[in-house]
Amino acid sequence: HQILPSVNRQMTIFYAGQAHVFDDVHPKK
Repeated sequence: HQILPSVNRQMTIFYAGQAHVFDDVHPKK
């Protein structure tokens, strides 16, 4: 069960970083 949360957490970060929609909604630049 340790691999599941690990992948979920990494997926969220990776998704937010690659997702341009997130950047548009919350422009931190």
